[in-house]
Amino acid sequence: MDYPTVTLETVRDSSHPWVKAVLPLYESAFPLEERREVDALLRLIDDAPEMSFRVVLMDGVPVGLFITWDFGEFFYCEHLAVSSELRSAGIGGKVLAWLRREVPMFQILEVEPAETEMAARRINYYQRNGFILLTQDYVQPSYRAGGEPLPLWLMGNRECDSDTLARYVRVIHEKVYGFYSDVV
Repeated sequence: MDYPTVTLETVRDSSHPWVKAVLPLYESAFPLEERREVDALLRLIDDAPEMSFRVVLMDGVPVGLFITWDFGEFFYCEHLAVSSELRSAGIGGKVLAWLRREVPMFQILEVEPAETEMAARRINYYQRNGFILLTQDYVQPSYRAGGEPLPLWLMGNRECDSDTLARYVRVIHEKVYGFYSDVV
């Protein structure tokens, strides 16, 4: 039996056809308050050297996306999504295995609080893939001017002391949420 090959390709040109192929997934996989406007995302792909827009390919066909930020001292995983038809096929696990193998530094991501069955399943998924809960006391700034902040939880690939985590959160708020706006 031939298993599909899953690869990640970093795209640094917002006009690349793979970007267009996965933008509908970006918009459908994340609620409006948990993602930026597409125009802002396209500018970041072109202009933000710390951000990597990775297209998840299965046998060369775009099936997902993985947006990350490399801040030297730590790695922030902003968005991971796989086509709904292919969820539970192990593709996300392969992406996270790539992350464990290729990114030795501290990794951090945001998750919705475990207030719904789907949110609890997502947290369990990340725990099965090596992440631990760091704090339930976190607020994601709005991606939009005038938008409401969103209470989320933070997970990481290992323990992190509170002072270091606070410093990392300041960097995320400034660089990720303030890159194209004055909202921090």
